[in-house]
Amino acid sequence: QATDVIDAANANDATATMLPEATETTRAVPPSVSSPPEQTAVPTQEAQSGQSGSPGDSSALETIRKAMHALLEVKTVRVKLTVEGAGTTYDSNIEVVRPNSSHTTGSKPSDEWILIGDTMYTKDKSGAWKKTDLSSGGSSAGSGKLTKDMVDSSLAYATDVKSLGREDVDGTPTEVYQYNYDIDVMKSLPKGSVPTEQVAQFTTTGNAKIWIASDGLPRKTYADQTTNLGGGIIKTKTTSVYYDFNANIKIEAPIP
Repeated sequence: QATDVIDAANANDATATMLPEATETTRAVPPSVSSPPEQTAVPTQEAQSGQSGSPGDSSALETIRKAMHALLEVKTVRVKLTVEGAGTTYDSNIEVVRPNSSHTTGSKPSDEWILIGDTMYTKDKSGAWKKTDLSSGGSSAGSGKLTKDMVDSSLAYATDVKSLGREDVDGTPTEVYQYNYDIDVMKSLPKGSVPTEQVAQFTTTGNAKIWIASDGLPRKTYADQTTNLGGGIIKTKTTSVYYDFNANIKIEAPIP
């Protein structure tokens, strides 16, 4: 389905911004920073041949990979997410409890979502909660999370990887790393998974930064990304700040 292509394109955005459980709740955040499917293809030699730039510092790339993997292993985390695009800025706060729960609050009182497994709870303008079963209709909510394999697949497109030096994030010393990426999404998808007539051209390019502390966990990520949806251009800047790793966070259903 076409949504699978969009999710696959956002795999790199999710990786670059390091949202550990990129769940269905993030679909409501404009512009899309939604999750890729559980399984994704490892970039083929043909797909990687379209990259521009040199690989860069292999040691720095390995540090980034380990930090991304480490973030996926934390039991809980809080994220401050800012997405800029289409002339607007959207701020949200996300609580994540692995393996499959998240609680997102946005800029408006009605901007609140809770995802527990395949069930999503959304709040309307009156403040009333609505329950939706995402297991029907082909939703990928249950598997819509970033995995280590997907991190490795997206980093296969990283070029010009380098360290930018040290910088504090909310008082925590970190090392800042930067890399570029240029992905032909259609070539990176499993052959035959999406009819080519649905998306004639689908590429995503960008610049990413990640701030990694001495414990190996990222404290901040940034992605300046341009996605070409067959002629329609979407530009976004996404900043994520991570804190309260493995804190006592509970996410409960607001209604039966």
